[in-house]
Amino acid sequence: MMEYNPETHEYTGEYKNHAEIPLEHRRVILDETLSKRVAKVPIAECNEIIREHLEFQKSCLALMNYEIVVSDGRKFSFDWRHDLDDVLVQFDKIIGDYPNKRTDIIVCLKQANKIVKAYVKGMWYIPKPKDTLEIKPSSNRMSQAS
Repeated sequence: MMEYNPETHEYTGEYKNHAEIPLEHRRVILDETLSKRVAKVPIAECNEIIREHLEFQKSCLALMNYEIVVSDGRKFSFDWRHDLDDVLVQFDKIIGDYPNKRTDIIVCLKQANKIVKAYVKGMWYIPKPKDTLEIKPSSNRMSQAS
């Protein structure tokens, strides 16, 4: 039986039979092996698949840490227990509503220490993703095709 430690976000132990495997782990096993029944997958392979899945989930926890940095020195940190909606509500409270929106501050929203969105003296700044691909049409290729 696997046991979960909420402080370290780790599972310890292994399943001894298929009946102990919970539904969420069963779905991971079925997706990974493309089997129709978990009982047809050897228990050692099930434990390995679950272990790899849990390690991946743990590595994704860093993406769930948000931080709001304000130019007047305030910082608000949000961990994995808060969703993005909570963070954006706090972001909007700092900026204010439309008629009274502040234009004298800089507010930056970070996710895993990378800027996701910023409000700079009344203007929004959203950086381009690093993995974007820009395709510029070339006039030479168009003329060669005809």
